[in-house]
Amino acid sequence: ASLSQLLNNKVSMKMANGSVSIQAVQGEQSYFISRGKLDIEQAQGSIEVNSFLGDVTILKSKAEVRLENFGGKTLLAQTEGDMSLVVKRSDLEVTGHKGKVDIQSDQKKVVIRQLEGTLKADSQLGDIDAEIIGEADVRVKADRSNVTIKHKSSGASLNIGSKEGQLTTARYLKLTRYPSIKVIRGRLRGDSKGRIFVRTKTGNVVVR
Repeated sequence: ASLSQLLNNKVSMKMANGSVSIQAVQGEQSYFISRGKLDIEQAQGSIEVNSFLGDVTILKSKAEVRLENFGGKTLLAQTEGDMSLVVKRSDLEVTGHKGKVDIQSDQKKVVIRQLEGTLKADSQLGDIDAEIIGEADVRVKADRSNVTIKHKSSGASLNIGSKEGQLTTARYLKLTRYPSIKVIRGRLRGDSKGRIFVRTKTGNVVVR
């Protein structure tokens, strides 16, 4: 790894291979990774990561994150702030995040646990499995991906639909069939409010 700048709260790094750990940096951070492993912990400010086949972990950080990973693993845990995540053939896991998460996913599974905030996701093949706490603000569009949304004691306004996939949620909500799509709309019977919107082409949708 070569550290090109550490000045005025700015870090810029390019890494061809190997492993690097960054801790407690405040300010602007920018990383370009070909292969290897990047660990960031207790960061504040903004983080931008472009990775080809690198594994990226961001922990216990309050930062605006913009990340693209083609083929490595991506893990974010105990984070806070707005995140924009683009993954192609990269496994993605987000755990214990507060704030907005915007995800574009291609082939791999996306796992989200204990998200307190907003989820916006667009997926082609990789399944989406998300657990929401607090008030739900979920909008997911998928092609062949299966989508599972868990929202405990949910009283959210629900609008889920699929062209060919199966829809599974509370039995008291009515399924309506249209020429090009089937849809379930209504409000779930619970305490946690918000809204959940999901659309797929062939992927199944489960809300529970």
